[in-house]
Amino acid sequence: MQLTRIFMVTDVAPSTAPASPRREAPAFAGILFTHDPMLILSILLFGFLLWSSFAATISMVHELVPTQIGLILGHFMGIAMGAGGIGGSIPGVITDHFGLTATLATFT
Repeated sequence: MQLTRIFMVTDVAPSTAPASPRREAPAFAGILFTHDPMLILSILLFGFLLWSSFAATISMVHELVPTQIGLILGHFMGIAMGAGGIGGSIPGVITDHFGLTATLATFT
C-alpha cells in the first residue's frame, strides 16, 4: 500500500478541529460542586461537550483511511461504547453490594 499524502494537524480547518479538553472543565466542575437541578444540567452539558467533536474526529479518520471506512468506524464506535459500558457497570456493582441509596449518595 502506497501512502500518497501525509496528514498533518495543520491540514485541519479550525472549525473541524477536535474539542479542547479545557472547554469541558467548567461543566465537569459543575458536576462536582452542584446539586439537584444544576447537577443534571452540568451532566447534560458535560456529555454534550464531550461528544460534540466525535463526528469531526470520525470524518478526519475517514480521510486518513479512505479504503477501510467500515473498519475504522467499527473501531471508534466499539471503543466509545465499550468504555461507556464499563463505566456504566461500576454503579451497578455498587448498587448490588450497597443498595440504590448508597449508590446515588456516592454520585451526589
